[in-house]
Amino acid sequence: MKEFRGTPGEWRADGDEFYGWCVVSGDVVVADLDLSDQEWDIQAANAHLMAASHDLLEALQAIMKLNQEPVGNGWYEVLIDSMTINDAEAAIRKALGE
Repeated sequence: MKEFRGTPGEWRADGDEFYGWCVVSGDVVVADLDLSDQEWDIQAANAHLMAASHDLLEALQAIMKLNQEPVGNGWYEVLIDSMTINDAEAAIRKALGE
């Protein structure tokens, strides 16, 4: 499975009433959503989803890794442990800005 080659680190949504929303990793701006034709809440929702994209990718990769081993009668089944479920749920909450 390929590794993520984008900006490393924890991504987070950062909003400012003057500058609008952006996605940052440390001091690096990953994406700037200062689009004058979009309302504040739409920019916020987009920023939260973008900030969670790295976490969502990692959670899906973990699920796919667990799915690569045949079990039982040869059928492939998703074997998801509670840690992976927790990571996936956390990524979804982050994507929704919760």
